[in-house]
Amino acid sequence: MAALVLVALVLAAGVWAGGGAGFTRVTTSTCISPPGTCSGTLAAGVNTATTSGVTVRATLNISFKDAGLGNPDGTVTISGTVASVSFSWECFNNGGQNPKATNKGIVEVQGPGPISDTFQIDKNGNVTGTIGPFLAELPNASFCPSGQDTHVFAVFHTIHLDDSLGHVADIPSVQTGTTFY
Repeated sequence: MAALVLVALVLAAGVWAGGGAGFTRVTTSTCISPPGTCSGTLAAGVNTATTSGVTVRATLNISFKDAGLGNPDGTVTISGTVASVSFSWECFNNGGQNPKATNKGIVEVQGPGPISDTFQIDKNGNVTGTIGPFLAELPNASFCPSGQDTHVFAVFHTIHLDDSLGHVADIPSVQTGTTFY
């Protein structure tokens, strides 16, 4: 019985001392597109075999709640980094089939960032916000022969979020949807 009371007191002390502090919610949203849109489709009729300058862009936004910050009406700086971004592509013929295994690949680019922003702490000692966009681009993305569709998606790897008070959130990877042209 004494052991149960001791365990209960230790758990309660953790809550009283700010247990649950840190990032209590982290969500992501992604997009892959040509510059200026997020429709998932590049301009109709783009011939990737003969057109240069097609740039595929992947963006990542991170929404969060950082709790237990104390100091109501103060501020906290939230920073984020992405280690790398992989663009995966595949070619499809007019029949919707992948013609050859060699018509697919991955291109790895350095991660965007870091990005930092300062947020106002609310009266309850929390911050809710969004940081980003983390942006990665693949210029001259002409992978497939004329008459074939290129399908591309991106994966953001090793995403790290922290605040100026030492709270940390790590996300192994986040994948975008697929765009095609």
